[in-house]
Amino acid sequence: MSTEASESTGLTTRGILVEWANHQSRWVRFVVGEVLTAEGPVGKATIDQAFSIFLADKQIAVDGDIDVPPLNDSGGQTSNGTPVRLLKLSDVQEVNALAPGQAIQFGEQLTVLFGQNGSGKTGYSRIIKHAARSRTHEPILGNVESGATPSDPHAAFEIQVGDRTERIEWRNKAGVDPLDRIAVFDSPTAAVHVNEGLDYEFTPAELARFEDVNRALQEVQERITERVSELQAQTQLQLNPFTSGSVVRQLVERISAETPLDKIKQLAVVTPTEREELQGKKHEHAALTSGTDGAPSLQLKQQLQEVGEATEVISALAAFDPDAYNAALARAAEAQRAVAELQSTLRSAAVPGEQLGAPGERFIRAGAEYASHLGLTEYPVEDSKCLYCGQSLGAEALEFIRSYGEFLSSAVQAQREAAEEALTATLPQLDEERLQPPADTPSAFPELPDSLVTTTSLREEARSLLLQTTARQVCSGGEVRDRAEQLLPQLEARRARVETASDELAEKQASLDEVIPKLDAEIRDLEDRIKLSDHLSDIEQCVDNAKTAAKLTRCNEAISQQVRRSLTAESKRASYEAVNCNFQTYFEEERKALGGREVALSFQGRSGKAERKKLIKDRRPTEGLSESDKKLIKDRRPAEVLSEGELKVLALADFLAECRTNGHNHPLVFDDPVSSLDDRNTERIAKRLSELAEERQVIIFTHDIMFAAALIADRQAKRRRTTFVEVRDSGTKLKGHIGQDVEPRLDNPKNLAQRTKAAIERAKAEPDIKRKDDLIADAYSLMRSWCEVFVEQELFQSVTQRFRRHVMMTRLPKVRVERLADAIKVISEMFAEISGYISAHSHPYRQSGTNPTEVDLEQDWRKLQQAVDRYEGKEPGPTGDAP
Repeated sequence: MSTEASESTGLTTRGILVEWANHQSRWVRFVVGEVLTAEGPVGKATIDQAFSIFLADKQIAVDGDIDVPPLNDSGGQTSNGTPVRLLKLSDVQEVNALAPGQAIQFGEQLTVLFGQNGSGKTGYSRIIKHAARSRTHEPILGNVESGATPSDPHAAFEIQVGDRTERIEWRNKAGVDPLDRIAVFDSPTAAVHVNEGLDYEFTPAELARFEDVNRALQEVQERITERVSELQAQTQLQLNPFTSGSVVRQLVERISAETPLDKIKQLAVVTPTEREELQGKKHEHAALTSGTDGAPSLQLKQQLQEVGEATEVISALAAFDPDAYNAALARAAEAQRAVAELQSTLRSAAVPGEQLGAPGERFIRAGAEYASHLGLTEYPVEDSKCLYCGQSLGAEALEFIRSYGEFLSSAVQAQREAAEEALTATLPQLDEERLQPPADTPSAFPELPDSLVTTTSLREEARSLLLQTTARQVCSGGEVRDRAEQLLPQLEARRARVETASDELAEKQASLDEVIPKLDAEIRDLEDRIKLSDHLSDIEQCVDNAKTAAKLTRCNEAISQQVRRSLTAESKRASYEAVNCNFQTYFEEERKALGGREVALSFQGRSGKAERKKLIKDRRPTEGLSESDKKLIKDRRPAEVLSEGELKVLALADFLAECRTNGHNHPLVFDDPVSSLDDRNTERIAKRLSELAEERQVIIFTHDIMFAAALIADRQAKRRRTTFVEVRDSGTKLKGHIGQDVEPRLDNPKNLAQRTKAAIERAKAEPDIKRKDDLIADAYSLMRSWCEVFVEQELFQSVTQRFRRHVMMTRLPKVRVERLADAIKVISEMFAEISGYISAHSHPYRQSGTNPTEVDLEQDWRKLQQAVDRYEGKEPGPTGDAP
């Protein structure tokens, strides 16, 4: 056996775990206590409570004053060490095709549930395995062949826990306390114990508590990781209200556990002096970002624009010649009168002309332009059509159009157009938009140059002048022009001064590129410090969350590096103390009792989990072999060397050793434990399980009649009762019909002789003739059975037996060959005679009215007993041989 060196302390497996837990934090002690109480993995509610205690232990939260006293070993037994015994399984519904209304009564020691393949036996075993949460329990289905809607399987268990009887309503739940204390062995479990192609690895029940604790610690760690993620998501302000680049913004930009909260609190305190400084810095900033003469740069730009616009207006007024305008206006009026006279002549010369008027003239003018556009230079001519309606033109229409065309091209018309062009050239270059009054200058700059005041009044006069010229009215603009000419140099000078001031301001601002950013930063810092007090509580919470997350992360690492690592060390210790030492002894005892192959055990522990491995030692010598051949000689896994039957025997030995190691007196369930085994192994297992039933309740499911017979025979030899339950297939679609206490009789000559004598006495005492005949026939039936059993077990010394495949040749020498002939002669003759009396054969004697009497019955039985005495040497045989 390979183990780590260790000195035994005498502690139980549970004691080692308790001792370790009492040196841990309160929350770890709580987890261990819950695992020991449950004797298995704990649920979500326990993990949640353990996490709450953990937070309280670390002063992160309050756990509600949960008291977790030190644990005690309690002699190595938990509360689940109280013996459990199955009494009854009933009210089975919706499980495979099992018939309703069936019930199984379990015996106090050994219960054998026998059933052929397909009888429904497996359905009952699945219920027990599921309720016990065996390592290989399978999902339970309803009757898939019935066509009915699936529903939840359920059944009722009656159990005894200590001195208390309970009823448990099972609703398809895997693992129901205290049914989960039942240990189950079946073929899949055997594969777990010794699995083909895998190292043997299995955790004993008591050592499994270390793994259960380790798993619970991992789940608490998962809770810690989740809380860390939640806290880290709450370490930043949802909306950062502080100015980019400020000292406060830099401190709270990325809040962490290292964020200097004291410094932030100090910054949040702004004195009245600092508030006054803030106002001064704002005024200083405004002055520095404005011009040196006090006028804002924006106002300078506005003035420069206004001076430019005023200069354009005044320049237009100065360039206006009212005399030229009035002369041109007169010439245009004279030309218009000449045109009007000509038009009047045309209207009086042609009727159409009288109907046209001014709109008509425009109509004719448009037609002439259209004809020119179409290239009709001679239009209109004879047979011409109207350009608008397409109708032919009459003589008068032709004459009118030609006359009007001459008018349009006449010298009078040309003079009018020339006069209009000359008039347009004399108009002032003004428009309504430019004549709008300028916007008021800000009060910060109250001084205004006279030129701008004068410009404002001239704008109004210019508006009046524009209205007059637009209306073609005679105007007297000489005074306006003179004032504009006087004002224009002033505006030019003002424009130059504003441009100079703008250039100077730009130069000054260029020199302030270093000062103003610094002032900006100081203003931002002070403003953010004032805002900081409003957000201080949120920032404190974020920092607290970051610190808590960092603390939880450190605690989580400590659990992995310290708590769980020390648990692994204690698991190794427990493996040595409680398992390696005891288990190997138990395993060797079981292996030898079952005739299993010798294997080497190796133990190791890791991550709070104990493991053991089995190896077949390769004992071939390596002397003289090459290095490559030496590598082929190594210990092998059992699955690489042993047969399926040998592996199963080892697995069963391992299972029984484990059950003895945990020290609990709970039921053991075996589901077809001898499948794939030969007769010798079957008998060994039957004998061992029969012995085991003296210590605890054993329940066996089997379809092997030889195995069942071996179990019952061993129990009967020890005068122990076996509860035999037959599971039957009724021939319908429903299976699992229960035959309670229908144990097959394994008769022997002695008990059959006693039963025969009792039957003879009953026949002799019966007064009713008909009833007496029936009792005599029953007695003869027992006598016939006695003949069969005597021949099988006494004459031939059980060399061959019913329900057994092999011949026991070792018993052959015990046969009394020298006395066989006489015994065979008597028994065979009596057997033939008896066969005629029993109800299983025809009855010629009754038909002839010669039924055997009780006297005949006694005489026949006496003959058989005398033959036995002679065979056993109690009286001389037919030849006179002495005993």
